[in-house]
Amino acid sequence: MLWIALTVISVALWGLADMISKMGTDPNDPYSHIRFVICTGVAMLVFLPFFRLCSESGSALIQLLKDYPGFLLITPAYVVSLLFSFFSFRHMEASASAPLCNTSAAMVILMLLGYYAVSGRGRDIGELLTPLNIIASLLVCGGVVAIGLVRSAEEKAQPTKKESLIRKVRYYGAGVILFPLLSAFFDALESVGDSLMVDEEAGAGIGSIDYMRLWVLTYLLVCIPLWVYLFVKEKKPYQPFSRRDTLKLASGFTEVAAYTLYILALDREPFFVSFLSSTYCVFSILFSRAFLKEKLSRAQYLCITAIIAGLALFGIAEGLGS
Repeated sequence: MLWIALTVISVALWGLADMISKMGTDPNDPYSHIRFVICTGVAMLVFLPFFRLCSESGSALIQLLKDYPGFLLITPAYVVSLLFSFFSFRHMEASASAPLCNTSAAMVILMLLGYYAVSGRGRDIGELLTPLNIIASLLVCGGVVAIGLVRSAEEKAQPTKKESLIRKVRYYGAGVILFPLLSAFFDALESVGDSLMVDEEAGAGIGSIDYMRLWVLTYLLVCIPLWVYLFVKEKKPYQPFSRRDTLKLASGFTEVAAYTLYILALDREPFFVSFLSSTYCVFSILFSRAFLKEKLSRAQYLCITAIIAGLALFGIAEGLGS
């Protein structure tokens, strides 16, 4: 049951980070998405001493990289996903990006099932996909995708939203639609990588805190070139602690806290946690309703109810399994 509690708290924090990101996005700043990524890296530096104290192995970071070289492929996928996500916030309406971004849950399941089948763990699939877990998975995946489609249908009904999307497509080309889809793909790829790295049976079996230490190191290695890029473009060093970027920093700290709890949950349940992370959209909508006073339709409430019911079924299935 602990992994379910950690997952719910982590996706709630991710939903909060998502809302803060929307509040802190400047549509007139062409580098807003890069600033978000750098601010998240700054937040990681604050968490790094804590991760070092709690390390399972006590090994130096260089030694961890030598022991788990496959990790170097995971963090870039996460950073690319963030870049496309923030880029979508800036250049697209939520009505267009939400349905595509929310497909990451289905992608994760397909990728994991494919890996289990190819690696000869077909029997494990049968043990995991009990009738109750299948129903719960369908409720969660269906609810996550449906809530994006509902939002899309409702916002496209507004003439101003439709005209804005048309202008974006005309300016950037039809490729603008790929931004949220690529964000979902790389997010799913990173989630599967996370799952396999901490899975002791099917993957590398690295400790969750050691994993976070590697995550911080490789993330910072990606952030440094981005900081240099801003320095070259703006002819001055970027200061993430400026007042205008307060929300970006707040989003970064919330993002890191959420990811830490997510990895701790993943260490206990490598299969289901990775795709349940996509339910953060529910909390993003609920926080937007509570703090930004956005209105929710009955259809959205119905989708949220389906997702919550799916999470409850996972809890019941875990209890029966124990």
